[in-house]
Amino acid sequence: MVQHSPAHRPTPRLRSVSVPGQRGVVRHDPDATLRSDCRGLVLDIETGPDAQMLEVCGRSARDAGGRVWLHGLRAFALLRFSGGVDGNLVLTALDSALVAPAARDDRPRRSMWQHASGGEGWDGFCTCTTALERIDEALADLGEQGQLITFNGRRHDVAFLRLQRRRLELFGPVALDHFAGREARQHIDMMEALSADGLRWPSLVDACAALAIPHAPHADPASAVPAPIRKCESDVLATFLLYVHEAAAAAGDARVLSKGWEAVARWCARAPLHAHRVVFAEAAVLRAAGRGERFP
Repeated sequence: MVQHSPAHRPTPRLRSVSVPGQRGVVRHDPDATLRSDCRGLVLDIETGPDAQMLEVCGRSARDAGGRVWLHGLRAFALLRFSGGVDGNLVLTALDSALVAPAARDDRPRRSMWQHASGGEGWDGFCTCTTALERIDEALADLGEQGQLITFNGRRHDVAFLRLQRRRLELFGPVALDHFAGREARQHIDMMEALSADGLRWPSLVDACAALAIPHAPHADPASAVPAPIRKCESDVLATFLLYVHEAAAAAGDARVLSKGWEAVARWCARAPLHAHRVVFAEAAVLRAAGRGERFP
């Protein structure tokens, strides 16, 4: 474990982010960023062309590749963490699921990968309604001070989930609404945060490459984990590390980043071993060795 001195360190603060091409400023809550009592949730979703919508508009699946309005929810991942730079930063759970196509949404089967206890399994698909409920439960658990972390989530993940609720005629107020829009202070979109200095918005792959964060392979045919799950889980782990990277830069303290890498490695050591997770643990060990740090 990396040993830190008890010297006082400033609380990390994320900057206000001007969004290119948008009016106004997206403001993140600086006092909620990686405090010792911080609760956070990293969200990622995967979408794909929806057969019912394609039939309605007369388009092919190939035509709908970049038309997210013609997509359905295919998978999601939720990475929960707690603590902060002045306490113990811990990943507490990584839950993910495949989501049934709309035509199969009447089949009330559930499929969740439970990593908090080290066990997992997959027995089919959950419905889109169940997926939306699971995601909203996780968001509600954040309370008034927790942080939602995404990568391009303001324009894609959160906005798309709200669209799916409308499609299913789920119009009641939900926790998701609290994290939508440019003024949602509890939602930190890392694509916006990383481009605050004026660089163009990066892709997740590019941002990870620039900051020496692995973006694990998703197309391993030998893996027992479905490809959309591998993609979602890799994305939330990478997004978490981008978040901690930004917090370290804001604090002016590389030890903040070391805590983030250590938290990821500890979780990977507890979770069932699959290539798309192991690559993060290996990177954490190599980083610590290169810096001469003791590592658990």
